[in-house]
Formats: sequence, structure tokens, C-alpha cells
Amino acid sequence: MNLTRILCCLLLPLFISSLPTSGQEKNQWENFHKGKSKKTWDKRYENKSTYFTSFGLGGSIPLVKPNNTPMGSLMQYSSDVYVQLFAMDVFVYKKWGFEINFKVHPAPYGYGYGFDTAYGYKTRFDYYIESKYANKYYDSVTNISYASNFVINALTGPVYKFTKGRVLIVSKLLFGINTFGFSTGKAMLQEKNGDEIIDLTYTPHKKDKVSFAISPGLSVSYRVAKWLGANVDISYYRSGVSNSYTEESYSHKTSQTTVSVTHDSFRAQWLTIGAGISILWK
Repeated sequence: MNLTRILCCLLLPLFISSLPTSGQEKNQWENFHKGKSKKTWDKRYENKSTYFTSFGLGGSIPLVKPNNTPMGSLMQYSSDVYVQLFAMDVFVYKKWGFEINFKVHPAPYGYGYGFDTAYGYKTRFDYYIESKYANKYYDSVTNISYASNFVINALTGPVYKFTKGRVLIVSKLLFGINTFGFSTGKAMLQEKNGDEIIDLTYTPHKKDKVSFAISPGLSVSYRVAKWLGANVDISYYRSGVSNSYTEESYSHKTSQTTVSVTHDSFRAQWLTIGAGISILWK
């Protein structure tokens, strides 16, 4: 009996001391379970079969200037904005997967990507007409008819991901198509030392063309909520294109029309930088 009392007296204080009686001990107990939940949360970025979708807006920056030709002066290729309708990443392995990427440029590639001259900034078509005819004629551009209302980039390819806590980094090498639009341009020439007036019309053989494109890139996403992240994307694009233009020259003095055809090819290169949101599906 005395032995039982002695054991109770010894064990009871130990049992009481093990309970989270203080506020500090209670917080430590809660933080322990939060830490377990956080680790499970972060593991979503490292899951073997992750589905990761991104949406965003950004800008396109040309890296090279087109040739000083009818095609180079009238192709829709300049700085503009784009909408990334979606970029779906599917990781079939822990680190490796593939991406489907679809961008739309709602504003057509404009003509602002021109040339600085001694007389100020000129659009590409103005510069082409002036450089070809300025020695003999006074020139003026009378009209440019836009070919397309938007340009499309549609690509797919392998991706590799690296995760660290809330941060997900995805490197990619994508292949696909890019569309180009080619506009019609008109100009008028007036002879400097005479009375001849000439109307020029440049018409593309194809107003729209689809070309093969390659695009290495990098995306960085930071998870701000359980299923939501903020991401930044940077990609390099390279796409070759060619087309022919018909030049019609009508002389008001002789009432005759002269027709000629020029062919040109160009390897376009540009950079896209954008930001948006990402959704982690699984």
C-alpha cells in the first residue's frame, strides 16, 4: 500500500508537467502540426504528376531589324504586347515533362520599328521609299493596309523543373509555329526636275504565312496560396520567313504601268517578357 502511494506521488508530477499548460508550450504544439502541413503543401510542386497552368500578359521586343526591301518594310514585325492564353505544363516524371504554350498578339506587329535618320525617325516603309527614290523624286507614303489583326505563337516541347520550397523554376525548349502578316503599301513620287508623277503599289503574294519557330525559355513561379502562384516568364523566339512582293508603278505622264516582282527572306528573332498567375492542379 505504501509502495503504491509512493509510486503515485512520483509519477503524478511527471504526468502533469508533460501537459501543454503554458501558452508558449501550446504554440509550439500548434506550430509542430503547421510545419507538417506546410511540408505536405510544398510537396505539391514536387509531385510526380504535376499539372501546372499559367496565364499572363507581356511584351515582345525584336532583336534584329528586317531587310530594307518591300517585304522587310511591310511585314508585321515590331515591339508589341501579347496575351498568354495558357501555358500547360505536364510533368510525367518527377523533374521532366512537356509544355503546350499559346500566345496571341492582339495588336498587329506595327511599323514603329524603323530607322533613325538625319531627318528624324522614319517607319520602315517610309525609309525604303526614300532610300530608293529620294535622289530623283519627292516621295510620300499615301497608305498602308494592315494584313492581320493578330499574330499567333503556338509551341510545345520538353521542360525541366527545379523546386525549392514555394519557388518553382521551369526551363523549356519549345518548337512550333509563328504567323506573320504582310501588308500592302502605297506611295506617290513627284519628279524633282520635271512634271512626272508616279503612283507605287506594293502587294504581297501572301498576306499571311505560317513559319516554324524555336523558343528556349525560363519561367519562375512563387506560390502565394495553396493552388495559386505568381509567375514571370522570359522566352527567346527565332523564326524564318520568306515572301514575294509585286511592285506596280503607274506613270501619270505616260499612262503606263510597270510591274516587277521581288523576293526576300528574313530570320526574325525576338524576346518576350511577361508576368501572370499560375494554377497548380495536382
